[in-house]
Amino acid sequence: MVVAAGPWSRRVLAQVGVDLPLAPVRHQVALVVRPVERVAKHPTVGDIAQSFSFRPEGAAFTMIGFREDEVGLTDYNQGVDMAEFAAVSQRLARRMPAMAEGYFRGGWSGLFDVTPDWHPILDRVPGIEGLYCALGFSGHGFKLSPMVGVTMAELIIQGAATSVDIAPLRFDRFARGALLSSRYRYRVLA
Repeated sequence: MVVAAGPWSRRVLAQVGVDLPLAPVRHQVALVVRPVERVAKHPTVGDIAQSFSFRPEGAAFTMIGFREDEVGLTDYNQGVDMAEFAAVSQRLARRMPAMAEGYFRGGWSGLFDVTPDWHPILDRVPGIEGLYCALGFSGHGFKLSPMVGVTMAELIIQGAATSVDIAPLRFDRFARGALLSSRYRYRVLA
């Protein structure tokens, strides 16, 4: 069995006596109507220097992702903090000045799970035969899922991943003090 329950993984593993260094984090997303006469198209951008990302959404919108805060699983604001949106809109306009003419169309907040080093855990669960985990993706699980599926299948069937070395993502790295790091503020770009 593989525990891959995102922000709820810590709660799931606690039921079998496993304490996991995993926290739920709220991530805000806002949809902006783009001034298409001035910005017909633009690329997807991870703006590391300004701590946000944005991408086109359909023919006339830009989706902005910003601000991560540790929260509870059930008691977090599922909307957008408008003061935070105003600040990130200014940062977006620094990257694409024409976007200063865009306007807020809506937004939401969702959860993802993070480990202390913001890198996933892909491993056997210590002390429980046949239990594995693939969690702590810091909002990148969907993007990484094809290879995660391959490596977890290899780990389960063959006893080790052979396509990609997942040893740095072992469960015990936290106890050993072998946390992964990055040169960037976005900690997941190791």
